[in-house]
Amino acid sequence: MKNVFLTALLLFLLPLAGAGRVALAASCHQPAPRLTKPLVAPSAPRLAKPLVAPSAPAEDWQPLTDMATLTGVTFRLALIDTQEFPGQEAAPSLSFAPGPRLVGELCNRFTGEVEWRDGVLRGNLAMTRRFCLNPDLNRAEQLLSDLLGRGARLEVAPGGRLRLRGDGGILTYRAEPGAPGTALPW
Repeated sequence: MKNVFLTALLLFLLPLAGAGRVALAASCHQPAPRLTKPLVAPSAPRLAKPLVAPSAPAEDWQPLTDMATLTGVTFRLALIDTQEFPGQEAAPSLSFAPGPRLVGELCNRFTGEVEWRDGVLRGNLAMTRRFCLNPDLNRAEQLLSDLLGRGARLEVAPGGRLRLRGDGGILTYRAEPGAPGTALPW
């Protein structure tokens, strides 16, 4: 039983060893060397405090009327519910491709066919299953899957903003500046 536990612990800690976080013994039968660094996960960016003002006045958000206007545009995650997503060099993305198909990346890459009917977007996504240390990205992935499974209202606002809204929450994206198709009609 002890060897099973040690093997499981080793398999859990092994990926951390490559990141320079832990020094592991080559065998469970040898004493482990002293840790030179504390055993902690790398810090993940946290959501900023809730916004005092919403991303756009409520009256600016309008239901999307033409899904074709989204094809080829890359959107970057800006808000999870009402909290700003912390700035990163490459913020998580979302794009619409012909089909219609949804592709992008949060912590994991995803793709899937979607159906847009009566202003509601539904679909199932195929997603890689990489472990993500950022709890905000994990929340956004779960929220996106829930929204598409139950049906998300697509809303747009001036400045190339796109919002997926449903019972479980809201994901707000902004069109990537300078990307093809950013001359959006809204």
